[in-house]
Amino acid sequence: MINAESLRLRLVKPTIDEAREKLHDYFNNVMVIDPGAGDIVGLDGTLNGNLKLTKNGFNALVGFIGWNPKTFLDQFHLDPEHSTNLLNQKLRPHLEDSHLRLITQGDKVEGVVTKGYGEIPTPDVFDHYLKQNTGASMDDVRVDGLNTRIVAMPANPQVITAKSDSQVGDIMKIGHLISNGMSGQLSCAYGLILMRLVCLNGMVVADKGMVSRVKHVGENALTRALTAIQNKSANLDQISSWIRTSQIEGVQGRRMEYLSGMVKEKLGKAFMEGVVSEYDVPECPSRRGQPGNTHFDFWNSLTFFAKDEKFSSKRGEAEKMAFKVLQSAPKLPVEDMLNRVRTQREQAIEVPFSRVY
Repeated sequence: MINAESLRLRLVKPTIDEAREKLHDYFNNVMVIDPGAGDIVGLDGTLNGNLKLTKNGFNALVGFIGWNPKTFLDQFHLDPEHSTNLLNQKLRPHLEDSHLRLITQGDKVEGVVTKGYGEIPTPDVFDHYLKQNTGASMDDVRVDGLNTRIVAMPANPQVITAKSDSQVGDIMKIGHLISNGMSGQLSCAYGLILMRLVCLNGMVVADKGMVSRVKHVGENALTRALTAIQNKSANLDQISSWIRTSQIEGVQGRRMEYLSGMVKEKLGKAFMEGVVSEYDVPECPSRRGQPGNTHFDFWNSLTFFAKDEKFSSKRGEAEKMAFKVLQSAPKLPVEDMLNRVRTQREQAIEVPFSRVY
């Protein structure tokens, strides 16, 4: 039943004009259509007689009614007619009440959604990002089917860690991540991308950080997606300022207790101990060399440890916590702050003592 291949696009460090032109051309024939009522699936695997199914489209169609795509495909090969009839029978109620929609690219079906699906066109998201980030450059653009992932750099990218001081696992620079799916399987996401060193020869890998997501639901889906791109929490100038401050703020004593307490409260003791271990141990994979001793090193360890598969369910919360830890860098040193609070409390309850002779 899979009788078409999804398109793909890859652009490495394209110009803005090239990226814009390629993306607009790539998505110009994507449509959301109502297939109508009746039996839409033919024995030849086409829908409505002329639409072909890609692997993504087939998985979405069969998954829409709760079936396992691989199991159904095995049964189809054994008895195509019976399997097709069963599929049409299961789809019929969704077609009769106009609940089901097909997402097509030309004559290919790439996705299946409900009528509540909200369109978020990738070219619109890309154009809006450029308006909000004048002078940005594209580092990498990838499209697989209708799923897009773009890594962009600001006009004046900040080098976070100098090459001469870098260790494997260090964040070298930060940029923006824009991703979007137009087939109903991927939300629209916008946030930071952390370029982390994986080899001392300069090779880096991109980590997500502080990402906001918008689901393709409702008529105002595009508006919500464009608003997310204006999110001040992903302002690179502000974040670069916090990072520069964090690199000169030492972390020990009460400040260390405060930061580890923040992590423990939200993410649990095991997660906190992992972050502190990552921060303290010289031979750990992210800090080969000297142990970290700055606020930046603690944040770096937190973002690195958040990738641990044992805590995959906490990745979203870890990203939010990393943002809070970074934000706290420009504030008063924790040693001073806690001592000041303690002194004020002591003064509030202090009673003048007079010796009686």
